[in-house]
Amino acid sequence: MSDDDTRDRAEIHDLFNRYADAIAGRQWELLDEVFTEDVTSESLGSPEIGGRATLVRRIRNVIEPTSMTHLLGNYTVAPFYQIESPEHATAQSHVDSNLNNDSAGDRTILNPAGVKNTGSGVTALLNTAGQTVAYLATNPNAQYIQAAVGARATAGRNTIPLARLDNLDMTVTKGVNFHERYRAEFSAQAFNVLNHHQFIPGQLHDVGSQGGYAGQTLYPQSSTFGQWSTVFGSNPRDMQLVAKFIF
Repeated sequence: MSDDDTRDRAEIHDLFNRYADAIAGRQWELLDEVFTEDVTSESLGSPEIGGRATLVRRIRNVIEPTSMTHLLGNYTVAPFYQIESPEHATAQSHVDSNLNNDSAGDRTILNPAGVKNTGSGVTALLNTAGQTVAYLATNPNAQYIQAAVGARATAGRNTIPLARLDNLDMTVTKGVNFHERYRAEFSAQAFNVLNHHQFIPGQLHDVGSQGGYAGQTLYPQSSTFGQWSTVFGSNPRDMQLVAKFIF
């Protein structure tokens, strides 16, 4: 390819760029640099148009009614839905039930016929000598009963389901093009967009723990047994704005 051919190609490329800039930016005066004064235009099904002023007027009549295109178009909506089965925890009596003198609290007594995920403390029953001979459940219909000192725990590990994760995130991005090489993007990101209360031991978007002490919610004798909202955060809606320039 000769130097003249390369130069001609570059000039044609620049001409198309000026035309695109004029149309995209509604800068009609730039069309004076695109068309000659005596330009003629023909299109299928339309009469011939002669003269730059007439042609520019025709272009404006076609383009200007669609002036909202750049505002209403070029959006990207990206929803992201997560659902996750709950973690499981172990109900604890918070006493040395098995009398082995260790510092770890023992598990509980399981009532298979009890109301699911309910707990109850116990009251010691004494003989005439003041010795404990049995324990009476405060709520005999509870599923988990505290195994007091000397009682035999029957509940297994990890039998209590915590709250499950049910989360919807949303990202909306608006793109704006400048010339051929440049693009700006503006995004609004909402995490937990529906603002569901999600009292889970972890984070919605992180594998780390929230921390804190959840013990009281695992003791069947506690008034907060199974009430995860008393120890875990609700993971409320979180929003952020992002701007990006691409070149």
